[in-house]
Amino acid sequence: MKTRQVTIPLFCAALLWLGSFSAQAATVAYEDVRFLEDYGWFTDPFQVSEAGTYTATLTDMQFPAPFLELAMTVTTSTQRLGLGLGEYSGFFDFEATPGTQYYLNVFYHADHIPELNQHLGLAGFDIRRVGGADDVTAVPLPGAGLLMGSALVALTGISRRNRPPV
Repeated sequence: MKTRQVTIPLFCAALLWLGSFSAQAATVAYEDVRFLEDYGWFTDPFQVSEAGTYTATLTDMQFPAPFLELAMTVTTSTQRLGLGLGEYSGFFDFEATPGTQYYLNVFYHADHIPELNQHLGLAGFDIRRVGGADDVTAVPLPGAGLLMGSALVALTGISRRNRPPV
């Protein structure tokens, strides 16, 4: 009986301790995945919420086929901040500040897909803040601790029930 009195407070303390941890995620300024037909370009405006270094990533999903050409730039109204070219993907870093209007510019030329009788490709675009301790958002994880703790309590109860009396 003494072990049960000690086990419950320890279990509660462990849950509180697990609940204090948090996952961290980078600040996302822009994120999109698109099917692009034939060849052309598009421009999407975006703004950042915090000053710092951002990474712009361009990904050719190679579905249904790789692009023949794919490029991405990030600009303001007066200057180009970076250019991403790659056979299948590319990335670059740039400095950004809140209050400035930024533009994501994508240029593409999709390959011909005989089965679909058209030029088509799938591409992903992502702009995230990187580096530093102030660029993360805390996400509490009490659910995981609660599930783990309840499973441990259940296993402890089952093992005690199956124990032969002393």
